[in-house]
Amino acid sequence: MTAKRQDTKKAKQFQELRRQAVGAVKVIELQKIETGDLYYRTECRRKNVSPKTKSFPTWKKAYEFATKQNLAIETGRVDETDDVIIYKLKQIQEKLNTSQILSSDYEHTIYRELTLERIFDAGIEFLLGIDEINKVRIEAGIQQYSPEWALREWRWEQERKLKVAKAPKISRALHQMLQKKLSRTGGKGNRELQPKTKKEWKYALEKIERWIGDMSIEDSRKALKSKVIDGINNGYNETGKAKGEFWSKVTKHRFASKASEFGLWMVNEEYWESNHFKTLPSDFTVETLPRAITFEANVVERLFLNASKEENRMMIPYLAFIFFSGARPYEIAGEDKERRFDYADMMGWKHKSKVTGGVEFEIKVFNEKGQRSSKGSRDRHADLAPAGVEWIKWYFKNVKGESELPLSGKIEYSRKKFDRIKRESLEGYWPQDVARHTFTSLASRYEKFKTNNPNYWLEKCGHSRDVFDRKYNAPKTQEECEKFFNLTPSKVL
Repeated sequence: MTAKRQDTKKAKQFQELRRQAVGAVKVIELQKIETGDLYYRTECRRKNVSPKTKSFPTWKKAYEFATKQNLAIETGRVDETDDVIIYKLKQIQEKLNTSQILSSDYEHTIYRELTLERIFDAGIEFLLGIDEINKVRIEAGIQQYSPEWALREWRWEQERKLKVAKAPKISRALHQMLQKKLSRTGGKGNRELQPKTKKEWKYALEKIERWIGDMSIEDSRKALKSKVIDGINNGYNETGKAKGEFWSKVTKHRFASKASEFGLWMVNEEYWESNHFKTLPSDFTVETLPRAITFEANVVERLFLNASKEENRMMIPYLAFIFFSGARPYEIAGEDKERRFDYADMMGWKHKSKVTGGVEFEIKVFNEKGQRSSKGSRDRHADLAPAGVEWIKWYFKNVKGESELPLSGKIEYSRKKFDRIKRESLEGYWPQDVARHTFTSLASRYEKFKTNNPNYWLEKCGHSRDVFDRKYNAPKTQEECEKFFNLTPSKVL
């Protein structure tokens, strides 16, 4: 009888439910057939890696270990994944879990995506980076970074950048300063600035805004100053005869001074602790103040000839004052209709000048409405030379039909007519304060106007001694002086 063949195959105790590869490591879920219990383990058949297999109570823990073991294999930093290393990794994971729980804004922080793998990757990259930087620091003879020091310095730098990014822009401060300058309390002593000075400030601050307006008030002193220096060095004339040419030394110094004043304002407003632009004026020093530009007598004669045309005649008194008294143009008339010289300040035309033979008159710092009409610090008496008096007499007799000089009323002025006279006479060429400069240069050198008072023309024209000596030191011939001060209507017309 043939015996039955016995089945030597061992009964299967487990069945595999799922398997997932994590790099070189496999995560496996098994079920015991008899009881239905679930088991989890990892497998890795790489050489020199231990443990080759390891059991876990849950799929999650098995997967976490597989991740750690694979990371150790890929980085090559750990030859074996043993129980000691696993214990340390568990400690790190627990610390990470605790940090995640304690973070009140967990949903909005890096913790949402923070894993051990990411920590290891970032840490390794960070340490390798420090190592590369330290090699260069050693070559340069600089102290090497420790990881802690490097991280602190990085954080300080990022916090500084954030502070800069969040701080107000320079443009905001510039607008605040301009608003103050244009107000009725924008000058020293909370006095209102002259229209001309307001215009200068507006132009200067607009330029500075173009250079650094988009920068932050927290940007470094060096960066801000460098930008302003570049702006000044590359500045060019946008209008006038020198249009397109780079700024002169005097213009550069003027803008450097305005920038320095802005820096001082920033300190006073407590935006800065020190003036970032304090040294700019000395960086653009003008060795000598340029001499005043003056007109020759034949040029002035041409101006009065064109002014005597019927359509321009109202400008003759204005020209008479600015060319034959040394008054500042805006002390006689300006764009603001309120700014007009009042003939009442001629004091009845009774105060004859012992120096020129003309008439002394009053130039007030403030007009009857309390508005500033002169940049001076006090009222002064100017000297209207005889030629000026003759032109005003001619105007009131031939244009107004009056035989007497005016005792009151405002001087007439038209910017349109004045520009036309300049255009017809000089093609628009008109250096700043040229009329005042012409009078002061010639009057102070004219022998017929000699005086024992060395300060006479300083007082009459409102100059300081330093400026007067430097601007009006050019010699003038008596022939020049004689010709200029004899430009009366009877000689010109």
